[in-house]
Amino acid sequence: MLRSLGLDPRSEAIYRLMLMRSDWRITEIAEQLGEAETAVRASLQRLTDLGLLRGSLGQPGQLLPVTPTLAFQALLQHQRAEVLQKQQEFIKCQAEVTRLTAEYSTLCCPTSRNELEHLYGLDAIHTRLEALGERASAECLSFIPGRAHSAESLDALRPVHESMLNRGLKLLTLYLDSAWNDSPTLHYARWLVSMGGEVRTVPSLPLGLVIFDREVGVLSVDPGASHEGAVQISGQGVMTAVIALFERMWETGTPLGHATRRDEQGVTAQERELLRLLSHGLTDEVVGKRLGLGLRTVRRMMADISERLDARSRFEIGVKACHRGWLDPELVVTSRSQGVAR
Repeated sequence: MLRSLGLDPRSEAIYRLMLMRSDWRITEIAEQLGEAETAVRASLQRLTDLGLLRGSLGQPGQLLPVTPTLAFQALLQHQRAEVLQKQQEFIKCQAEVTRLTAEYSTLCCPTSRNELEHLYGLDAIHTRLEALGERASAECLSFIPGRAHSAESLDALRPVHESMLNRGLKLLTLYLDSAWNDSPTLHYARWLVSMGGEVRTVPSLPLGLVIFDREVGVLSVDPGASHEGAVQISGQGVMTAVIALFERMWETGTPLGHATRRDEQGVTAQERELLRLLSHGLTDEVVGKRLGLGLRTVRRMMADISERLDARSRFEIGVKACHRGWLDPELVVTSRSQGVAR
């Protein structure tokens, strides 16, 4: 109970005992508490150093307890002085951290008229996201492309997101529909929601994007290779465009925890996006990267669509998909007929 005043449990027990039996000798105290005499002697010395025991005026060598009112008043005053000193040190440290943070923020995120700044390498990108996250005061909007995200990369983002959420920022995050097949990503998204963030999914995302306070953003150079670097953007014109893109895609997203929705024609948003991308002549491999799907999954989905449409070729799939309203006719590539699997 009194450890914070420098009193360990054995010394406290001895002091309490001596308040009742001040005439007891070391042997009697040791026997009563079940302690070794050497341990009792050490505790008596500790109590003397703390001012809880004093020497007897009439019996040299005899120790007597100082009344708690006097003894602990001195200890409490000493501890209060230490607390005040630590508070002063904390205030000084806080001021120094604030100054250092301001200096680092200026170095890391310089204010200039340049609306584009290239960031090279994962470390540079993560450092910039940390700095921008600490400066943000209202919201953070994100596109997170890719199906699978390593636990290490997600753990690196956790302190940034947690700091923003604890400060009351609004976090809106878009993942790919296919991300729910990845356990670490799903676990992290659920954590974001539990902390007050909002998470939705869409079939595909054009690029990696993080927007802070609608004033500055960080865009990936290559959505499929984040190590290639990123670009920090600012300026009213470009920010208006990327914010509009985010808002449009956010409105079409499916909230986390909701089942995959099929429209009145029985088609999911992911299937429509698959057909749209293939209609542009993209290969199955490229489409898989855009949707965050493996090659086998893309071909399995196409085989399922082919069966539902009773079609035998990619061309026939396109024609029948347009006829049923699954696909805009203007998007169909008619240059050549293709088989169901590539």
